[in-house]
Amino acid sequence: MADMLLARGQFPQSQNGQRTDRIRTAAGVTGKFFVDLGQIKNIKIEARELNVMTTAPPAYKVAIDVVRQVLAFGREQGIPVDDIMSEYDFAIEALPGEPAYMSGPDVQKLLAVGFSLLPDPLPGLYAAKGQLASLFGLSAFVLQTSSTVGSMLQRLLQLEPLIGNTGLTQLRHEPGEVHILWDCRFTDPYVRRHLSEFIFFAYAWAVLSAAKPDIELIRAVHFKHAAPRDSSLLPRYVEAFGCPAYFNQPEYRLILPSSVLDLPLLGADPQLHEMLNLHAQKLIEERSRTSTLADQARACLHQLMLSGDASRENLAASLSMSGRTLHRKLREANTSYRELLDELRLERARMLLRESTLTVQQIAEHAGFDEHNSFTRWFRQLTNVAPSEYRQQFSAEDK
Repeated sequence: MADMLLARGQFPQSQNGQRTDRIRTAAGVTGKFFVDLGQIKNIKIEARELNVMTTAPPAYKVAIDVVRQVLAFGREQGIPVDDIMSEYDFAIEALPGEPAYMSGPDVQKLLAVGFSLLPDPLPGLYAAKGQLASLFGLSAFVLQTSSTVGSMLQRLLQLEPLIGNTGLTQLRHEPGEVHILWDCRFTDPYVRRHLSEFIFFAYAWAVLSAAKPDIELIRAVHFKHAAPRDSSLLPRYVEAFGCPAYFNQPEYRLILPSSVLDLPLLGADPQLHEMLNLHAQKLIEERSRTSTLADQARACLHQLMLSGDASRENLAASLSMSGRTLHRKLREANTSYRELLDELRLERARMLLRESTLTVQQIAEHAGFDEHNSFTRWFRQLTNVAPSEYRQQFSAEDK
């Protein structure tokens, strides 16, 4: 049997891909779950260590906002996420000096548990269906509003740091083809298997949103892991990717005809795309230079604003401290929650007034205000001009 295994063919039997109730982790952790359709009846801990503390920083990291969305998805599936996190002593803890990220090895443990509890033998494909926009947040919306498949793929490379550095995506141009390659830094084979299927479904979903569904969009998908033991699962790969799937390959790879790059996307919206991309680039910049507590708080609060969850309590939780401690530390840094919130709101409002055609009422809502008058009064207090006057100033300069 050749190494190149087509999803429509016959396959040798392999333990890889078979769903069991045994949880695998890279730290040598093993727990046994008795699961009925994803509902936990009992948890028996056979583990040695679940939280391995080290003095060295982790080799890879994952954005905390992505982790929170993954946990929210688990709750929607009926998985008792909070009980599991308590039982396993899992915690969402920001890395020192990097409040937007947490340890990649810790996330790997969470994924090992989570994948095992989903009620599907292909949990990566199952989790990806219909959940991509909510899990990837701002990045997903930037990609959706790109003009063409090619510009979307270029944005994908630029925005990858917003997710973390657990995977590296590359584009390789071959005669008549473009290859999307992905390298996974997770070490657990079980997690790598199902996460790679999740990620490649996400990439395929983006490509398949092109505006010409009657032509070949994806030529093949390659996975490094073996095919599922249950051959009845193989048609699901063809259904998900719209192309043959090959297993036991040297690289994770999605192969597209070069002609696909120029196809327009159905969700193309140049103005919205530019606005969202500005937010994304600013967020990347903030995360790359975060150092002081005020910087950390500002970066976290910016992310909370983008997701509509900005509050003093949520900011304190993101920084792993109580509201009282946050208030004290910000005061020591000569600032406050209100000052940071006003600063970020004003920055967003100014940018939208300068660079978008949104109405003042729409911009007020983006800045977190329910009423136009309240927004105008607040804006005038901070800038000495009304929002409409501020916009006119820049319009006049452009003429």
